[in-house]
Order: sequence, then C-alpha cells, then structure tokens
Amino acid sequence: RADGTFEYFQEDEVKYDVVRAGYWVRGILRPIEKIPFYAACMTLEQVRIGPQKGMYKLKADSSIVTPQGALDLILDIFRSPLYSVEINGWAAEACAIMGEFSEPRQYISSAGFLPDIVNLLTGDHEIWRGQAAITLSLLLYEATARKICGEAGVTEKLSDILNSKYSSPQLKQSASLALAKACWNSENQVQGRIAGAIMPIIEQVVDEDERNWCCAIEALTPLCANSENKLAVGYAGALPALISRLNHEGAVQVQARLLSSIATLIAEPFNCDKAVECGLIMRLAKMVQSDNVLLMQYLVVALRSLCRVERFKQRFIDNGLMDGLFEIARKFNSGTDLGAQTGAAHVRLQVATMISILADSEVFKGKMIDHGAFRALEVLLRGPEPSTQGQAAQSVGKLATKDEWKDQAREDHILPQIASLVKNRNIEARMEAAQALRLLAANTKNKSLLVKAGCLNGLRDMLDQEVTEARVRATDAIRVLARDHYNASDLVAAGAVRPLVDLLAETDPRIQGNSADAISKLSQTHVSDTRRTIAEWGAVPKLCTTLKHSFDVGVNTNIANALSNLSRNPQLDANAVMAARSHTIVANRVGQIPPDRVAIENRKQMLDEGINSRLKELEGIHRTSPEFVRHSQQTLAQLRGEVDKIELLKFSGT
Repeated sequence: RADGTFEYFQEDEVKYDVVRAGYWVRGILRPIEKIPFYAACMTLEQVRIGPQKGMYKLKADSSIVTPQGALDLILDIFRSPLYSVEINGWAAEACAIMGEFSEPRQYISSAGFLPDIVNLLTGDHEIWRGQAAITLSLLLYEATARKICGEAGVTEKLSDILNSKYSSPQLKQSASLALAKACWNSENQVQGRIAGAIMPIIEQVVDEDERNWCCAIEALTPLCANSENKLAVGYAGALPALISRLNHEGAVQVQARLLSSIATLIAEPFNCDKAVECGLIMRLAKMVQSDNVLLMQYLVVALRSLCRVERFKQRFIDNGLMDGLFEIARKFNSGTDLGAQTGAAHVRLQVATMISILADSEVFKGKMIDHGAFRALEVLLRGPEPSTQGQAAQSVGKLATKDEWKDQAREDHILPQIASLVKNRNIEARMEAAQALRLLAANTKNKSLLVKAGCLNGLRDMLDQEVTEARVRATDAIRVLARDHYNASDLVAAGAVRPLVDLLAETDPRIQGNSADAISKLSQTHVSDTRRTIAEWGAVPKLCTTLKHSFDVGVNTNIANALSNLSRNPQLDANAVMAARSHTIVANRVGQIPPDRVAIENRKQMLDEGINSRLKELEGIHRTSPEFVRHSQQTLAQLRGEVDKIELLKFSGT
C-alpha cells in the first residue's frame, strides 16, 4: 500500500492473466508492476563482509514463496514475445530471489529458459545485464544449470562483461560472482581461460576496493582448479596481491577465501616457489594461533601444500610452523570445545597428514620428537576419525626408527593408543597401526607393554582379513612380538596359531615368510606346549609343501628354521633341565630328559614328505645364503635321528 503497509492474500486468490498482463486479485485486475512479489523476500539487513557487502540479505525461508504459482508467473514472461527486455530484466531479478531456494532453482533449471537469462548478459541496459548475472550466480549452484548455461556461452558473455571498459564496477562484481559458480564445471574453466577471463579477474584482485577484490577472489578459486589456469594466473602476477592481503587480524570470511585461492594456486610448483618468495610462510606462521575453525580449515590446506616441498621444510620449521602444527593438534583435540565444532575433524586430519610428510625426512625426525611430536600424535590417535588415526599411526611408524625414539614413544603413552587402534573397524587405520606396532615392538620393553595393552586379538583378527596388505602387516607384527618367549602363551591363547599355519598356503611371499618366521619363533618356546599346538594344526605338512614350491630365499630360510625348531629344539631341552632345577651342563644332559615325542612325530612327517631331498636341492640354489644353509643342515642332521637313538636307548625301559 502507499502508506508502506502490506495486504496479504492466499495463493489461490491470485491468478495471472497472460493476455492482459496482470493479476486477478479477488476479482480485481491489478497491473504487474503493482505486485513486486520479489520485494517480499527482502530484509532490511545489509551484508557487511565479503563479495555481497552492501547488498540486502534475502530471507532464507521457503515458506515465503513457493515454486508453484509464483515461478510459473515469472517463467510466463520468458514464454511470451510481448514483453520487452526491461520486463525480462525484472523477471530475471525475480528468478534470482526465487533461486535462493533449492527447489525453485531445480524448477527453473528444468524449465528451458536458462539460455534466455544468459542472453540477457548481452542486453542494451546494464541494469538488466547485472540482474541476469546476479540470477546466474544463484541458479548455477545446480549442476544441470551449469551445463546448460555453459552450452549457451555463459563464460564467454561474462568474460566480455569483465573485459569491457564500459562495464561498471558493480556489473563486473556481479559477473565475477556468476563466473565463480559457472567454473564449478571443468569445461567452463577451460572456456573461461580461452575467453580471456583471467586478466580482468587479476585486475580486480589488485584493486584497492575491498568489494572488487573479494568478488574477484570468489571467481579465482574455482577458475584455478584447472592446471593450465593455475599457471596462467601465476604468470599474471596474482600471488603477490593475494599474499599481501593476508592478515591474521582480518575478517575471517575474507581471509578464508584468500587462503582458499592461495592453496589452490600453490598446488602448482611454479606458483609455490613464487608464493614463498613473496613471504607466504611468514604470513601463515602468524595465522596458526587463530582459534577460528573456518579459518583453520583453509589454513591447514595451504600449509600442507608447502610442507610437501622438500626444499621448503627447513623454512617451514624455522618459522615455527612445526610447533604450530603440534599446538593445533592439542587445541583442536576432539575432547575440547574447539575440537567439537564442525570442520575441526578436517583440521585434525590435515595436521596428522603434515606430521607424516615432515617425518619422511630423516634429518627432521630428532627435532620433531624433541619438540613433542609423539605427544601431539597421542592426542590425534585418541580422536574419533579413523582417517586421522591412520595418518597419526603412520607418523608414529615413520618416527619410531631408533631405539631411543621408541622409548620416547612409550614415555609419551603412544603404545596403548596403537594397541587399541589395531582393533578398529576401519581396515586402513588398522593396517597403519599394525605397521607402527611392528616397528615399536622391536624394542624389548615395548613388546610386553603392547601385548598387555591388548594388541594380540586385533592382530589375530587381521589374519582373516580379505585385504592382502592387512595380512602382510599383521603377520609381520606377530613375528616380531613372537621373538619374546613370554608372549608365546598369549599368542596361542589369542588363537594365532591356526591362521598362521593356514597362511603358509598364501601366494604372497611376504605372508609366507612372515608366517613361517612367526611359527619358527613360537616353536622355540617351552611355554604352554606351543610346539604341540603348532603340530596339531598341521604346520609340518604345510611348511614342507610351501618349501617344495618356493624359490624365495627369505621364505625358504624362515621355513628351514621353523622345521629345525620343530624337529629338535636345544633351547627346549635347556628350559626343561632348568625347570627340573638341574645344574647339569648341556654336554651331560643326555639321559636326564625324556625323548621329545613331538619332535619325533614331526621328523617322521618331514621324512614322509620327502623334505630332506628338497633341502639338499635348495642348498645348491641358495648356496650364497649362509643362514639358509645353516638351518637346512641342522634340520637334515636332526632328521637322521642321531640324538634320538641315544635317547631311546637310555629310556628304553620307561
């Protein structure tokens, strides 16, 4: 009404008359210009930050307008040849307002009038070109709309607006925002470069007007998703301007967009070099103290691109960014208020990835551990995301390469987290944990602590996984743990013997070798009669079968060692004498120990399999391997039964 108040009608009380170009409202015909339905969607609050600065916000409430009825009225304008460009411009503005909602966007995209809106970009009146650009910046959220508009030449027409010296700053801003959405389609990215959109966008980036360069940055990020476009933008000199605008005290939304563009550009090596020359590392170092999750999500992506480059790692560390990563891990811990916010999981994943990348360099490992790398990784391992836990476990494995560093991992409480992770449902995380566990278990103290922390059940379950690499890493970890005799009973109790024996039939030599080595280590112990358990699961025939078909010297050495231990175990005899509290020296043990019935049965099975001839054959093939020859000859000597003859004579009456 003229006095500024509103009169409300039900939707079914308003009918559009195509012939008379007006609305019937409760039986009264009203001209189209008297029904500014788009105004009902506006608020009086202006946008204060970002590309839309100064514009009025729209009410994101789908109850204000509905696709049916209002949209049909708008689209009728495009259907009729009677309306002028001016009326089409108002229709485009109405489409922009309706395009705030997902359902109307889909409706408009499928109605067949997108090419008409694209053609408005070349109209005679700038205000309607601007309305068309604003409309497209909303409608192009839809993938279907991007494809249709791309075929209608939207990138070429928007590029013409950006390149024209007659286009006003406001029109160029609207065109930049529309181009940003159009370039979500890879084909439109290429067309944008060909049409010459890059240079005018760069000119906007270096402009001092905040709204101009904010709109340009909005377009720059998707435009540079194409590799050739990245180089073109880098050569055009955009990076110095972008980096100079980074400010740790600036508006978060603006800084996030800047970081997004920079992160996209420095993925190209040339641009990365240029960015470092322009002081990017120092600028980012000032921003790592931020507590804002949105800003941190984009910051960590930019940091990751930098730390991937080996020659920049030293600068990365010297500027305090390594310590910054450890602080971010603690600050965005999943147990804190910051860590519970949306986007914090992405931050944790990127931090874990960067620690892993830095740990690839041997020269930095000591410094990383001294500055608290394991403490930061322990926090990340406690997080809820398997992807982050897997990356953190991978970092632990890379850092735990020296005995003193394994000790430090134990002191920083890494072992319980790794032992727990091998029981995780996510197979990728479990594999990384098994790899880290295998490296940590090379330390004597760590072996028992890992077993006490409950790692064996998880490793045993991994032996039955369909993923080959999971079985490789599980068997590798088990064979290292089995070197400690005190772990043998726990491994047997966890049910590891049966799958280890079955895995001897695998075709992967890594699994065969690891399984044979684990069986060999387990058969050396006297605890819980492990050798009898191994024999009962049919280890001897399967070891013999694998040896007959294998030519891998590593696999064959482990099998020969296992056969030697199963056929006769001097260490078992020593343990038995000590258990009987006898002080008899080894040379005089004969006659004080009963015959080893398990070894006798195992030797019989080996002879039945004809393994002695195969061992002799392999001694010629593997003659350059002293270790294989030693184990083979020991097994062959035991198969001849020289020790058993004496034992049986001494105990023939028992």
